Amino acid sequence: MSYMDIANVATDMTQAQNVNKEQLWGLKSMLNNQSNMVQQLLGEVTNNNPPNTGDKINTKA
Repeated sequence: MSYMDIANVATDMTQAQNVNKEQLWGLKSMLNNQSNMVQQLLGEVTNNNPPNTGDKINTKA
């Protein structure tokens, strides 16, 4: 294997590593956004529900 081959392999590995970093960053960003959305929805559900008094809600029409 020539020095040029070694240099090319090293370059390829570095580029692949950078792509992986970008993919991981994108995945982390997406998961953070989903987490924030879930937290927001949980907050809305919690705020909109009346306190639990133990009374059963009459679901029969």
